[in-house]
Amino acid sequence: MQKMTESPLSRGTGSRVPKRVVVIMTSVVTLALGFGTAIVALSPSAGATVRATSALPIGPSEITGIFTPPAVVGSQAQGRKVATEVGTHLTIVPSFEATVTSSPLAAQIESAFNYAIGQFEAEYSDPITVDVNVAYTGSGLGESDQALFCYSYATVKDALTASETTPDQVTSAQDVPATDPTGGSPSWCESLAELMAIGILPANCFSTATCSSDVPTITFGVQPYTFDPSSRGVAGEYDFIGVAEHEMSEVLGRIPGLNQSGFYTTNDLFRYTAPGARNLTAYTSGAYLSINSGTTNLVPFNTVAGADAQDYASPSPDSFNAFASPGVTDPLTTAGITNVDVLGYHRIATNLTLTPSSMTTTAGSAVSLSADGSDSLGFAIGDVTSATTFSIVPDGSGSSVGAACTGASCSASVPGLYKVTGTDGAATGSTTFTVTRSNATIPTISNVPASNKYPGGFTAAVSTNGDGTRSVTSSTPSVCTATGLVVVYTGGGTCTLTAHVAAGTDYGAANGNPQSFTVSKAAVFTSSATTIFVKHKFGTFTVRAAGYPATMHFTETGILPSGVTLTSAGVLSGSPSATGKFTIGITASNGVLPNATQTFILKVVAIEITTTSLPKATHGVNYSTTLRELGGKSPFRWTATGLPTGLKLAATTGVISGKATKAGKCSVRVTLTDSATPTKNTVVATLKLTVG
Repeated sequence: MQKMTESPLSRGTGSRVPKRVVVIMTSVVTLALGFGTAIVALSPSAGATVRATSALPIGPSEITGIFTPPAVVGSQAQGRKVATEVGTHLTIVPSFEATVTSSPLAAQIESAFNYAIGQFEAEYSDPITVDVNVAYTGSGLGESDQALFCYSYATVKDALTASETTPDQVTSAQDVPATDPTGGSPSWCESLAELMAIGILPANCFSTATCSSDVPTITFGVQPYTFDPSSRGVAGEYDFIGVAEHEMSEVLGRIPGLNQSGFYTTNDLFRYTAPGARNLTAYTSGAYLSINSGTTNLVPFNTVAGADAQDYASPSPDSFNAFASPGVTDPLTTAGITNVDVLGYHRIATNLTLTPSSMTTTAGSAVSLSADGSDSLGFAIGDVTSATTFSIVPDGSGSSVGAACTGASCSASVPGLYKVTGTDGAATGSTTFTVTRSNATIPTISNVPASNKYPGGFTAAVSTNGDGTRSVTSSTPSVCTATGLVVVYTGGGTCTLTAHVAAGTDYGAANGNPQSFTVSKAAVFTSSATTIFVKHKFGTFTVRAAGYPATMHFTETGILPSGVTLTSAGVLSGSPSATGKFTIGITASNGVLPNATQTFILKVVAIEITTTSLPKATHGVNYSTTLRELGGKSPFRWTATGLPTGLKLAATTGVISGKATKAGKCSVRVTLTDSATPTKNTVVATLKLTVG
């Protein structure tokens, strides 16, 4: 049964404190025992918000001493710890009442309880001291009796959000709305321990007149318990440590409000039935704990009336579950630890994992690190980079000179192996990274000539801070080649070079970016210097020249036969009106000096034998070749003298065929006559023939 008193008691000379709600947790033993049921008979009045708070010190007190936590495994019963000073972490001071000290199980009860509170002390860093009375009587499993102080939502909200630093607290900020989600009528009431944790009450409030008469009491029913931390799942016995952790979490603030008795608690803010759907009604089916606006379901809440609505209904054993069964270990879980965390308690990282776990970087290059923490129970805390101090030292090689960390960024200027250590309070983690030589700055060719002409070249000057051998390479060998730093032009066009610097003593190798420039080349004739046209027949011949730029301009000097012209593009064409040999000069220019000149011969004929040589014959082997003509009027008549014995020339086709009877060399005089009228055209050619 939960009862509430409303007497505004004086806590000192001229001081008044807020009204108190005294919550007594009871439980009923069934097949599975409930941990405790909160029932509030009366509601706090509208005046139960902040009273005489100006007389109370706000914020943590000065740290004047450090308290050493009790041994937690196998420890003997310990006497009351006097809470006269504030420590540097959560300190829980149990006072064992006569029902405990007079029990034959006193040593076991005290040792197991100290083990349970040691779990919380090792988990949270808040420098507050929480007194708690411990009793052992009755038939229940566990119950707590504590006072709640009531304030406006704004007061509690501001204090809670001001203290948010852990990853889960930062995440849970979205669950703490700017305005009262209930509309503002009921009060917001919190345990004294939580009010101390978020700075509304002094950190050692139980040692002051404000809270000294409101020390909470945890009562354990007389049940068959197992007290051994190393053997908590004993058949027929309840896990005493799990019960103690359950009740202690309620003292710390994990209690329901849900307007069951006219008030809410901050613990109610983390209750959802769907993403974005906060639930403030006790025993609602489907309600669950979430610290990210309902997106993630950490654990379902109890829906069985008679047990606390804010206890858990986890399908797995959990010390914060509403019910416990004999023979089962009920441990602290990550959901429960997170639950207490978002109420304003700050988790302690005992181990750090640094990312990246190992790396290779160049000298002087900064590496960004992150740190993830885990607690004494091995549960992940999350990203604690902002709370972590990083340092770097040589690890067998390297140098401390030039090695430093700025925030979460570390670098070293000397190549070698280094160890980076992250420290968050007593938690540490480390990683290693290998520092290699810094790459040289990107090399560039700094002296590419402004005017480049084939033939030619230059010796490249490579600009870089690297101390290795410098060189250049060419990707356009038809235009330029490079050996070492010497560049030679091999033609005209675009020359593309890339600068390089090899690894040296202080710097690693580096490659530059391609650099391109134009190499010009004067015109050079590539076509024949002679051609044959036939009188009165249209002929064409293209004069060609190569160079860069590739566009050419052609001109001629001298006299061409009537009917024939040369264009600026180099096309010689037309129907010559007279036969003869015409010699002209042709100039090719592309804007690059010197211009190319060529003596060009245009031969104009009436008829011409165009075959200039005969293929080799082999004696005794069939031989055949056809003579070719240009111009004239068909039919033609071919004759020849000087053919080897065995070969003959067909008069109408110009085919020489047969089998030569012996080897040797001879000159064959070939005569071709056409059928022109009134005068036939005749041409003679002498051709060499070898018979093997």
